Amino acid sequence: MCLVSGDGRADVVDGREILAVEAVSKAYGPTVALADVSLSVRAGEIHGLLGENGAGKSTLLKIISGAEAADAGVVRVDGRMLRADPGRVLATGVAMIYQELTLVSELSVAENMHLGALPSRRGLLRANEARRAADAVLRSLGAKDIDVDLPVGRLPLNAQQLVEIGRALVRGAGVIVLDEATSALNSQEVAGLFALLRKLRASGGAILFVSHHLEEVLAICDRVTVMRDGRIVDTRPTSCWTEEQLVRAMLATDLSVAFPYQTREIGPPVLECREVVLPPLLRGVNLSLSCGEIVGVVGVTGAGRSELLRVLAGAAQPTSGEIILQGKTIRPRSPRDGLRAGIAYGPKDRKSEGLWLRGPVLDNLLMGAWRGSSRLGYLPGSPLRRRCRRLLRDLDVKVRDELGPVEHLSGGNQQKVLLGRLMQHRPRVVLLDEPARGLDVGAKSAIYAAIAELAASGAAAVVSSSDLHDIVGVTDRTLVLRRGRIAKEIKRSDYSRERLLEAMSAG
Repeated sequence: MCLVSGDGRADVVDGREILAVEAVSKAYGPTVALADVSLSVRAGEIHGLLGENGAGKSTLLKIISGAEAADAGVVRVDGRMLRADPGRVLATGVAMIYQELTLVSELSVAENMHLGALPSRRGLLRANEARRAADAVLRSLGAKDIDVDLPVGRLPLNAQQLVEIGRALVRGAGVIVLDEATSALNSQEVAGLFALLRKLRASGGAILFVSHHLEEVLAICDRVTVMRDGRIVDTRPTSCWTEEQLVRAMLATDLSVAFPYQTREIGPPVLECREVVLPPLLRGVNLSLSCGEIVGVVGVTGAGRSELLRVLAGAAQPTSGEIILQGKTIRPRSPRDGLRAGIAYGPKDRKSEGLWLRGPVLDNLLMGAWRGSSRLGYLPGSPLRRRCRRLLRDLDVKVRDELGPVEHLSGGNQQKVLLGRLMQHRPRVVLLDEPARGLDVGAKSAIYAAIAELAASGAAAVVSSSDLHDIVGVTDRTLVLRRGRIAKEIKRSDYSRERLLEAMSAG
């Protein structure tokens, strides 16, 4: 029997099984990544998959995509067993859309969307046909302004993500696996993607939707499966889950435990900015931060959240205005200047701006803090390693070798390394732009616990985030950016996601 909710979503899907994962297990040496995992996605279903980092989701997706072979068990599509061969899996109609983009920057949007399968006749490429098909798919995604002839590397990150999704759709894939595919999209683009996914579901498509955003999973999925420690914890119709139940299933703990708000003593003002202008987004921002507080910054896309943090950190220079740190006017010309003054900055894009990906975890942790570690110009190995290991332990960073490249760590552990480096400098002010973007609930909990520790030590912390759950969970007050100015301040006692959304979109 198929029960349909008020928004047309099927709570119980009565379609045939398209993708079937049957008793799959995988181990890497003594580490068991998957243990007897079974999962199915049916025709006309959007199936959510949740689990914190390390739960086994990535390993499962690698096996589904053919990138790795299972030690035991099988994966079937329409009853046909898949082999560990990504090309054959793709030809079978399984399209993988990852959080990390797989586009070729120098090629056009249309060429990327048809990469490896450009339409041709008698050996001649049919460029116009490729362009028309690419344009039609992008329009269906609500991205009609993307020029299909433009090199994809010239597009912003969110537009590149839409091209990645469009590439799977233009090939007519029957099974689509989306791994954090909304991480770089704004709310309007997410709404457009969801509308398309609903169309695909109505036409009988099978979609596996992997996301750390619980509200997205509950909004779009028909059934939800939760993984923990390499095993399936539970699979239920979406109507049988709440956010609190999902968190409890993922972490074996309650939401209030995962995001415990900590009351702190708020000290005197430490940082102030007056009439800061950075065209075209900042048009006269005034704010004051006090020791020991965590302040949220929210706003719709284009409100200037990232730009405000960049100005305060020295990564961008305002055309006018004043920044005052502990009573003295400062004019940082770079993040290094800001750090020397006592302002630590964690950028939104940790991979390209925050970390040396190929560098060792140790070097990333201590980057810029050598002065306090060196003796007569030399770095003592043993004390440095002890300091590094202590920090890794305090932040619960899961790493086998602190001398291994940081790019081998999960996104959550990379973010912990970045935050750990900022903590090394004992900053007076720490500015964090989307510190939990793309992270699961467990990693978020660790990140925000570390931020709370910084605030408890007397630092002022600013958290800019598009996730209002995070803002409500960890901040003392929130500043709403609108039309280049601080339009409203909302205190913790007045918090609600509805009030924040209303303040962001008003006027």
